[in-house]
Parts: sequence; C-alpha cells; structure tokens
Amino acid sequence: MGNSSTLSGLQEGGYRVRITDGGTYDTILYAWVNLDNPVANAALLHYTCDYVALDGTVAPDHFNYYDPATGTARRLPNGVRHLWSSTPSSTIPFPDLAVDPITFSPPLVDVRYMLQVTDSFGCVNTSSFDYTSIHVKSEFTAEPVSGEAPLKVSFTDKSVRGLLYMWKFGDDSLSTLPDPGIHTYYIPGTYEVTLIIESELTCRDSSKVTITVEPSTLQIPNVFTPNEDGYNDYFVPEKKSLRYIDVQIFAKGGQRVYHYEGSGEALLDWQGWDGKVNYSDRRAQAGAYYYVIRAVGYDDIEYAGKEYRGTLYLFR
Repeated sequence: MGNSSTLSGLQEGGYRVRITDGGTYDTILYAWVNLDNPVANAALLHYTCDYVALDGTVAPDHFNYYDPATGTARRLPNGVRHLWSSTPSSTIPFPDLAVDPITFSPPLVDVRYMLQVTDSFGCVNTSSFDYTSIHVKSEFTAEPVSGEAPLKVSFTDKSVRGLLYMWKFGDDSLSTLPDPGIHTYYIPGTYEVTLIIESELTCRDSSKVTITVEPSTLQIPNVFTPNEDGYNDYFVPEKKSLRYIDVQIFAKGGQRVYHYEGSGEALLDWQGWDGKVNYSDRRAQAGAYYYVIRAVGYDDIEYAGKEYRGTLYLFR
C-alpha cells in the first residue's frame, strides 16, 4: 500500500525530496516552486475627440529558477501574452501586440475596455475599466442621388451626438437644421453635399454624398399606336432635365391637331399626345402627321430647328 505526504505553505525556491523505505530503497528528487500571479492593469492614458489611448501594464516577463543542488538563481523568460478587448466590440489596433494601443476609430457608445494577461504556466489575470464616449460621427442618406432636373432630394440625418449642424448642398445654399427636408436641384451637374456636425463638447465631424443631376436630352420617336393596349399609346419625346417645351402636331392638310406648351415641374407629369384631336374625344385618323418641337433644358441648351421637325406616323 502506497504512502503519501503533503507539504503546504512553501516559499519560492528549489527543494530536494529524499524518499527511503529505511532499507534498500533510497532516492532523491529535485523540484522547484515558482509562485506565479501575472499582473494585468488596464487604464485610460488619454483621449480627445479624435482618439482614445489605452494604458496597459503586463508583468512579469521573467521568473527565477533556483538550482536545488546549489541554490543558484537563474532568471528565465516568462512568455507573458496580453489581449485587449471591449464590450461592446470596438476597434483596438493590434490588441495582442501593442500594450498601450491608440485607436483613431474611437467608440461611439460607452464601452468597457478589458486587458487579459496569460503567462507561460497558463495563469490568467484580467483588468478592466469603463469608458464614456464623447465622440461624434457625421452620417446622412440622400434619396435619390441621381436623376433629371428638377431633382428633389430628401436628406436624412443619421449622425451621432450632433448638436450644431451645417448642411452645404453644393449649390451655394446652406441649412443649419438637423432635418433640412427636401432640397431641389435645377441645374444639371454634379453636387457634393457636405454635412458638418459639432457636439456639445465641440467635437466635430463631416461626411459627404455626391448628387448627380442628368444633362438635358430630347429624342423624338416617329411612330406611336394609341390603341389603348397600354403599350406606346402616347406620342411623347424621350426627355430629361427640360425646363420648357412646346409641341405642335399638324395633319397632312395643315390643320393643327395637338398643341402642348409647358415648363418647370409640370413637364414631369406630361404624358404626351394620346392621338385625339385637340383634347376632344375624336380620334385622329391613322396616317402621317407633322410635328414641330421647341424646348430648352435646365442647362440652357436649346432644342429647335429642322432637327426637331419631322414626320410622325400614327397606327391603330
């Protein structure tokens, strides 16, 4: 039957254990005791509107080994590893490499920063602290971001900790409202919209969105079929960003059967000629008709002359 012996309360150092049965068995074993407790300390080093600097303490990076036979001390490396994290998760550059990391993507919500230290023996220690965010983020959406003039764009603020607002719409107009509502672009071109916000603690941020207003165009079809089948029932030019248009259509005998003149936003609702004579219930006969069109784009391009006069064919 085996025997056992227990000894507690040992200090660091080397120990020699002699085991004998009082007779023929007599042996000596050597062992060393290292009392290890890795050090972890997480703290806030510094912060501004733009960054958060963390201060970590990690130790020890060595331990002492004492030769049980001679008592000589030897300094041996301790493979201490560390890992920064946060709850909720946020950006920490090189969390297992830099002991004092600095993040230039600071958290937009309050977080708890944690530092975990693990040594060569698998012993673990952690330290943490709570951080109250002061940071801001400028963000907004625009809908739509492209289209013909007049282009009505709705802007929606999605910023964090914005107190003061400055909207720059890219067309020399400004707004200081958190919700600027709908902004209308009339001149074709590209506009860079900028939102600048400032928090109660004067932290600032900005964001941009590009708006594209398409140039004016006018293309004229030469056939339509107003038979109420839902396909090609109207004679209407393919147009974009027109400020003004005048359309006249004449029968072969010279009498005018249709006239439309419109400008501004009314053009967005204009459907074109439905094949009826001068807005009456009388349907124009199938055949060839002559059109004369004049138009002006929001970019001041004029559409007139022989290119915009021609023959239109009505089929039923």
